Amino acid sequence: WRNSIQQFKINTLSSTGSDISSIMSGMAMPKALFDLGNLRYKGKLNGKFLNFRTEGIFRTDAGIIALNDVKLNIEDGLEAGTLSGNIATENFNIGSFAQGVEIGSTAINGRIEAQNITNNIQLHFDGSLPSIEYKNSIFTNVLVNGTVNKEQFNGQIKSEDPNLGLSYDGTLAFGKKNPEWQFNVKLKGLNLAKLGLDELGETLWADANIDLTGGSIQALRGDLLLDNVQIIRKGRPYNYKTISVSKKKYRDGSRTEMYGDLADAEIEGNVDIAQLGKIIQHNLHQIFPDKFEESPTDSDANFNFSVNIKKPEY
Repeated sequence: WRNSIQQFKINTLSSTGSDISSIMSGMAMPKALFDLGNLRYKGKLNGKFLNFRTEGIFRTDAGIIALNDVKLNIEDGLEAGTLSGNIATENFNIGSFAQGVEIGSTAINGRIEAQNITNNIQLHFDGSLPSIEYKNSIFTNVLVNGTVNKEQFNGQIKSEDPNLGLSYDGTLAFGKKNPEWQFNVKLKGLNLAKLGLDELGETLWADANIDLTGGSIQALRGDLLLDNVQIIRKGRPYNYKTISVSKKKYRDGSRTEMYGDLADAEIEGNVDIAQLGKIIQHNLHQIFPDKFEESPTDSDANFNFSVNIKKPEY
């Protein structure tokens, strides 16, 4: 039966990841297949049982996927298996089965090439995301050409969305204990408010070179270089030629150095960088209550710092 050639026209085929695993003699299927929930398929199948081409509509609990000239070959097992073809979705809810990400309903249109059809799948995608929901904001016209597995993404991303103007090239090793962020990105009118970064300003333009490790702002270590920076803050533009930030482990805490035409600063000790602005304003209010508004913070930071502000108007 493995070598026989079949042609099927399927009106309705319903299954689950568990059913498919049982049919495949308990073969360890990718976790994502189980997370998709109930599976329903309508289309055509041509070829061998473990090596075939198909086109049709694949309905899941996360959304609908249109398949065109998709080929699956697992004759030599899932680890040696390959998957290729064109896919398209309109409202595919990535967040419903990819836990830990803040991506919601997504439209996808492109070609996939995959190897190792297991939890260690290596998937290359070349195509577009006509729309993608991130933190309850919708972005459009995003182009992607890259390879992703359970540990990292490596490739290029380009967006012409008016709120997500960027051109990215590099690696995000998000699956490691200490995630690694190594990439170059050109920001072209990035709407910071829609990304939850409105404390920095409203809109950002910059050429960025990033080489960092860490899973949160507090844990980040490494180097960040920004050139040709323009920030719109409270409706007013601020321009800076260069901003360089370096953060490294130092004694029981960290040492952060920032240099540029905005300011030069050094910070040593335990401090949440994301709370630094509030901490400084809180302390200034204690000293000059008539000049600085209170900025409540529950931080227990203990640090020393020196700052030379070159553009205090910001």
